[in-house]
Amino acid sequence: IREIKSYSLNLALHPFTKRFALLMVPIVLGASISQLGVVVERVLASRLPEGSISYLGYANSLVLLPSGVFMGVIGTVIFPTLSQQATREDWQELRRSFSAGVRMGNLVLIPSAMVFLFFGNLIIQVLFERGQFLPSMTEGTARALAFYSIGLLVWAPFSMAQYSFFALQRYWPAVRVVICCTSIGILLRFLLVKPLVYMGLALATSLT
Repeated sequence: IREIKSYSLNLALHPFTKRFALLMVPIVLGASISQLGVVVERVLASRLPEGSISYLGYANSLVLLPSGVFMGVIGTVIFPTLSQQATREDWQELRRSFSAGVRMGNLVLIPSAMVFLFFGNLIIQVLFERGQFLPSMTEGTARALAFYSIGLLVWAPFSMAQYSFFALQRYWPAVRVVICCTSIGILLRFLLVKPLVYMGLALATSLT
C-alpha cells in the first residue's frame, strides 16, 4: 500500500518528443489543406455529366505513377543529403543537390508527360478498355490525362522545393505555399469547370 501511495504518474514529455510533435503540426496541416482541393474537385465533378469522376480517377492514377512513385524515390534518396548540407549551412552544395534532383526528376517526368499527351488513348485502351470500360470512356479518360500531364512538366522543381523546405526545417513557409497553391487551385476549378467541364478540373490541378 505504501508503494502504491508513493507512486506518481509522470506525464512529462521528453524534449525530443515535444519537438517532434511540434514539427508534425505544420506537416499534418499542410497535408490536410492540400486534400481540400481534392474534395472540391470531387464535389464539382459529381455535378458534371455521368462518367466525369471516373475519367478523372483513372487519369489521375496514371499520372501518379511517375509523379508520386519516381519523385518519392528521388526524395527518399536525396533528402538525407539535403538535411546534412542544410545542417552544415553548405548552401552551394545544397543548390547542387536541388538541381540534381530536378534534373533526375525531369528525365522521367517530361518524357512521361509527352507519352501521356500523344499516346494516352492507346495506353488507356491497353490498360483499362475491357468489360464495362467502353471506348467512350477511353476517350474521356485520355482527355483528362492530357490535361493532368501538363502538371508533370513542373512537378520536379515543385517536389524538390518541398524537400528543401523540410531539410531546412522551414515547415511553416512550406505550409504557406501549400495554402496559396490550394486556394488558387480551388478558384481555378470554379472558373474552369464551366467552359472545360471535367477537363477544366484536371487543368486546374496541373496549374497548381
